[in-house]
Amino acid sequence: MERNKKILIGAVVIALILILAVGFALAYAGRDKTQIKDRTLHLSVNGCGMEVPLKKDGITVDVPSLMIGSNNAFKLLGYINGKITVDGKTLKVGKSVKVAVTALTPENKLKVVIANDKDTRTVYLRTYSSQLPSLRVTGESAANGEYLITEKDKPVIYALNTNGDLIWYQALDADKAKVRFTDFRRHVATNGDIYYSYHRTDPDADNGGIADYQPGMRIVMDENFNVITEDVGLGYYNPEKTVNKEEAGRSVDGHGFELLNKNDTLTLSYQTERVSNIPANLNPSKNATVVAAVLQEVHGNKVVWEWRSTTFDKLYALSRRGNAYGSDTPQDYLHVNAMILDPADNNPILSLGNADAVIKVDRETGKILWVLGGKADAFGLKAHQQFANVTDIALATDRTLVVTQANKVTTFRINEAGKKVTYLASYTTADAVSAAKLSRKQNNLMIAGNGTNKIIETFYDTRSNGLIVRMSGHQTLSSVRYYASDKADDD
Repeated sequence: MERNKKILIGAVVIALILILAVGFALAYAGRDKTQIKDRTLHLSVNGCGMEVPLKKDGITVDVPSLMIGSNNAFKLLGYINGKITVDGKTLKVGKSVKVAVTALTPENKLKVVIANDKDTRTVYLRTYSSQLPSLRVTGESAANGEYLITEKDKPVIYALNTNGDLIWYQALDADKAKVRFTDFRRHVATNGDIYYSYHRTDPDADNGGIADYQPGMRIVMDENFNVITEDVGLGYYNPEKTVNKEEAGRSVDGHGFELLNKNDTLTLSYQTERVSNIPANLNPSKNATVVAAVLQEVHGNKVVWEWRSTTFDKLYALSRRGNAYGSDTPQDYLHVNAMILDPADNNPILSLGNADAVIKVDRETGKILWVLGGKADAFGLKAHQQFANVTDIALATDRTLVVTQANKVTTFRINEAGKKVTYLASYTTADAVSAAKLSRKQNNLMIAGNGTNKIIETFYDTRSNGLIVRMSGHQTLSSVRYYASDKADDD
């Protein structure tokens, strides 16, 4: 018995020795002996991934996203056998570390040090990405606000303050990123909370052959530009049906979006639809197919209200382009190219690009409240007051409606009840993208466009220049919006 006990104890000891030996052997064999110079640093900065090869010491690289202030979130995505610091702050795998940035300028850089007992690498991060255009600012704006900008041909999006200084950006490598951004907006929810949102196009989405249709997803951020969600927006759902979260947001268009509150949105999308209600005098084919404009209000995960342009047969006759109803190919007869909400009654106002008109829709009944411009104009516009090929619309707090087209910006102050235009002024311009009235205090206007590389110009009735921002190169803008940040400007 005693002998068996000794044998058992001996076997256990031998087993433990073997386990320890194997453990040490595996640990030694698995030890990563790769030097820092042979590694790549993988980071996430404000939710955007980036890779930094460490072969060369002292290199300077772009950062995909940064903002002014202390809320820049840096996260190390993989072990690198060394200590990594950004401006003195140590990064740890999988943990977010906040880094302050005082200025987004070509001169300002963040210092990253990667070090262990055998090697050291230093990398400098540009706070002003080389993917961004060089901006030259002159003059000053009369109002306190922000300019939110996207470009058409590059995956860049950025925000400027009243002085034309960069305060936030996301700039991806154009050679690697096929996505594009547009319709960068600021929203004030019903409880006063501020949010930002922008549209990110899906390069693999099917646009059905519809010109200027940009299906994709809506990204919503908080007041500090931190992403809250990337799946906002529905499209192609029937009212009262529960939303499939895996499909949500993949088909919204980049021409209109409103965040009513954190869980309540209004989106615009297009849907090809075979219809039978086109008036006979328009000679429709039996297989007439059109592109329906669809507005959907979503609360939580339910579509609670929907408006479809094809419900109104009178709209077919308003079309001036995309109206070959005798064809069997889908006709983009209206092409809603802008949607805003009237803050007075929260009803949507839509620009119908292919009807040269602006309409207002009742968000409860779905009825069309009025039509401005085009064939069914209800306000008595004269020929020289009409507009065509509208690119954007905006509504100021003093009820001034600003209508932008490529060669002209027109401002209307409309009397909705009496169906009269009580004020009108036009400004000739070139390559305009959008325009907005800056404040109620002064009759000043912001116009943004691509003419002579001038992206922002603010001026007064006398046409004396205010803030002017010029852009280097030949970038093409897709959207520019202005938002007052000081309510006193509108008193």
